Amino acid sequence: MKNNSSLSSFYQSLFDLIPCPVAIYKPISSSDKNFIMTDGNTALEGICNICKKTVIGMSIQELFPGIETTGLLSQMGQVCLNGNPIEHPVAAYQAQGRAFWATISISKLDNNIVLIFNDITKNQRDALELKTFKTLFDTSLFGHAIADLDGKLTYVNPYFAEIHGYQCENLIGENLAILHSPSQLKEVRLILEGIKNEEKFLPQTVHHIHKNGAQLIMLMTGVIIKDDSSDEQFLAISTIDVTGQEKLKEEHLRLTTAIQQTADTIVITDANGNIQYVNPAFEKLTGYSQQEAIGSNPKFLNSGIHSKEFYENMWATISSGKVWKGRIHNKRKDGTFFTEDASISPVLSVNDEIQNYVAVKQDITRELELLEQLQHAVKMEAIGTLAGGIAHDFNNILTTINGFTILAMDTLSPKQEAYDDLQQVLTAADRAADLVKQILLYSRKQDANFSPLQPVSILKETFKMLQASVPPTIKLNLDYVKNCHYINADANQISQIFMNLASNAIHAMEDRGGRLSLSLTNSPATIQLNEPHIVFTIRDSGKGINKKDRNRIFDPFFTTKAVGEGTGLGLAIVHGIVENHYGCIELESKEMDGSTFTIRIPAIPEEDNPQTVEGAQKPVRPGAQILIVDDETAVGEILRRVLNKAGYRTTFFDSSRKALLHFVKNPTKYDLLLTDFIMPDIDGSELAILMVQKNKNLQVIICTGHVGSFGEENSKKEYPTNFLYKPIKRELLLSTVQKVLSH
Repeated sequence: MKNNSSLSSFYQSLFDLIPCPVAIYKPISSSDKNFIMTDGNTALEGICNICKKTVIGMSIQELFPGIETTGLLSQMGQVCLNGNPIEHPVAAYQAQGRAFWATISISKLDNNIVLIFNDITKNQRDALELKTFKTLFDTSLFGHAIADLDGKLTYVNPYFAEIHGYQCENLIGENLAILHSPSQLKEVRLILEGIKNEEKFLPQTVHHIHKNGAQLIMLMTGVIIKDDSSDEQFLAISTIDVTGQEKLKEEHLRLTTAIQQTADTIVITDANGNIQYVNPAFEKLTGYSQQEAIGSNPKFLNSGIHSKEFYENMWATISSGKVWKGRIHNKRKDGTFFTEDASISPVLSVNDEIQNYVAVKQDITRELELLEQLQHAVKMEAIGTLAGGIAHDFNNILTTINGFTILAMDTLSPKQEAYDDLQQVLTAADRAADLVKQILLYSRKQDANFSPLQPVSILKETFKMLQASVPPTIKLNLDYVKNCHYINADANQISQIFMNLASNAIHAMEDRGGRLSLSLTNSPATIQLNEPHIVFTIRDSGKGINKKDRNRIFDPFFTTKAVGEGTGLGLAIVHGIVENHYGCIELESKEMDGSTFTIRIPAIPEEDNPQTVEGAQKPVRPGAQILIVDDETAVGEILRRVLNKAGYRTTFFDSSRKALLHFVKNPTKYDLLLTDFIMPDIDGSELAILMVQKNKNLQVIICTGHVGSFGEENSKKEYPTNFLYKPIKRELLLSTVQKVLSH
């Protein structure tokens, strides 16, 4: 009995030493598919996480709930009936909270069913884990790849292949070099070496090549994977395509740079109009720093020029989601004003709610100033053109009036009443001629008689005239330098500058009196003129000029005087004369605090100062033959009668073509051609050329009521020419003829 017990103990120990889990079940009945556990070895406790002492006698369903779903019970019943061993496929069980997987051998021993478990839990879990991770990587929105340390790809997920333009199977077996341009391979090798040394690759941006050749920007990280069983190493990399983000960053950088560097002002506000951003152009234009502007409302730029309704209309437009465009007058930090063309746009959120306003504004202050100057220049040019056209015909009329008036006066005694009447006609004609000259001076269409002169004597004469005419309530003061520079100028025009400015100053003080000061000094080169010049200053203590009128005072026909007190040409003429002398004029004035005009005219070099005075004219040649040509018969008749009376012999034609036909028959007969410039058929300049070709000794005087140089320089190259401007006074006509015939 003891020996049997020892043997039983021996076999029990041997049973417990079996490494495979073994369970012995006894069927409750031959037809029942339920079994009761009768024994199990120690290994069974490990796999099932049970203590066999507590489970002996338990049915298999109690021990493994739901075991019937695995098909194991039917297999055990089949073995129980026929005794043939069966290999049960992989099954998974849950016992005492622990899951395990096993391949089970089922056999019959006596009336017992023996289950021998081949535990594959670890393998199954590894496979499940591998499947899980493969599913995770295959469905990932990141690109994943595995390669050996030489760069040969052994796995890529679909996203990795897709972002590079390939199918997965096309990349497996390829080298990582396929994803890089030849110029990048050196960089790739350095990265691989770095991964080998550090066993990891920190996230950084790298460049890949798409299958179609496009550049890809990838954010990539990598790590070395070691196989513990074989010591084999692999490179695992994860990537994400950031090409779009990088392009957006580049675009954002470009836009930011453009906004920072643009000359236009950019202002961004929140929905309430509070400033969130201004660019450097805003700082430069307004004088306010970015720190001063941010958080403030743009109201701090208000100039006070616009009405309340102006801003209400602007806000009504942009707050309704529309773009407002218009012109805004604003004020800088230093108090000066500027003008901008602005476009203010609302920025909508995804919910179509206004979250910001963006204002893009262009400073047009200088452009407006230039436009105003251009408009002024165009206006001056238009008036000048009109003046030139009127002057031509008007001067012909005045020549006729002057000429016949003088001829009529020559037939009368100065004591006769008619003589005095004609003298009044002559005076009126002279005044009309002066008015035409003023218009032409303003428009710079009238040629001036420039010569070196020292303006002190002209200023003195002007001062004497003022002393005799100003009321006693106005005190005069004169100051000048004795060694004043010489200037190249027309004496009459310089005198006109002095008189016109003085006349305006006296008018400004006639109500309450005051002080009028005139000064003349020398000046070296300055900002206004980059050469030595004279400076004429006239200052009054009158009522001044308001800001609105200051920009218009040099406009033609603009005047602040009452109707009948002025033509509005005085300052316009002064402006034209100064420009004609290559000078500049400045005004300083405050309301009720007087005005100061400063005129600067360039000086001539000292070596060009006049040292001699021209000698007297030579006497006239009596009986000289003069050919007169003028399409205005009355003008031609006046010239003929004045010259005949002076002792010359004249022939007159009112047609240039008839005159030329007459001349070519006997070209040497005439000593002088006195011709009008503008005539039908053949003008005076062309007529002179044709006649001088026939008679080289023929002298020429061209008369004109027109304006400008009308080809003077070209005429002088062809023949010696003198010019007379209508209306022509008798004394000037005779002296000019005398001078020409004396050569």
